[in-house]
Amino acid sequence: MGRVRDFFDQCGLEPRDLPLAFVLHEVVSVALATAAWSFCYAAQPSRIVARSIPHATTTSAWMQRTTAAAEAKLQWTKRLPLARKNGKRLAVSLAESIALRAGIKPITFPGKMWASWKLTLLFKKRQRRNSIQSASS
Repeated sequence: MGRVRDFFDQCGLEPRDLPLAFVLHEVVSVALATAAWSFCYAAQPSRIVARSIPHATTTSAWMQRTTAAAEAKLQWTKRLPLARKNGKRLAVSLAESIALRAGIKPITFPGKMWASWKLTLLFKKRQRRNSIQSASS
């Protein structure tokens, strides 16, 4: 346990900072998921890939299965104006974003950990500055 505490001390973190770090990690994760879904909705990467494959019959069957599964998971979105307008595209972009995020996870997980660490240090610094200012007033 001593090595873990020493590691966190070297990074500028204390045990009481861990809840904030976890929350910030989740915020970064949700932001990344939202960005990936938005990108896939706009860029439609599966259409680009399907166009490049000659006689893509298996791609189209896979796409239909994936679309049906994604639409089933997105029933709650029927209340949203965008889903009523283009629900199938929304479902496909969700499946694409999940695949994209799975593919880049070896990069994004350490990146999210680093961002959480830096944001936690930033919040600590700001909190310290505010407590010094309030104590001097």
